[in-house]
Amino acid sequence: MQVRNLMQRPVVSVGPDASVRQAARRMREHVIGSVIVTDGDRLAGILTERDVLHAVADDRDLDQTSTAELMSRQLVTAGPNWDVGVAASVMTSNRIRHLIVQDNDQLLGVLSLRDVLSVYLPDQVHEQ
Repeated sequence: MQVRNLMQRPVVSVGPDASVRQAARRMREHVIGSVIVTDGDRLAGILTERDVLHAVADDRDLDQTSTAELMSRQLVTAGPNWDVGVAASVMTSNRIRHLIVQDNDQLLGVLSLRDVLSVYLPDQVHEQ
């Protein structure tokens, strides 16, 4: 199975000036574990639940801290035609739970670990 068949779209994004609280609310609203940070048409980073958790643990002011301050800038991407097994291997080796799906610098979607698990453990993932 290819990444394009599992990736989530449309991409949920926030700007780099959005507060961490605003980003967390977008994640909750869309029931997702990350938001893509875009600056105009440019992909700037990704903010994950883990980043929000670290901000809370560090007593950061979630309303005053911007996504740009906490986002990961070193992005790991996948192509839409990648095999899901290859994507899972990349996630494992990079210790990440979200891959940004791009084709020729065009942002297409996001593949999460949950999406990958739906291939290998469909009954367990779909029960939730």
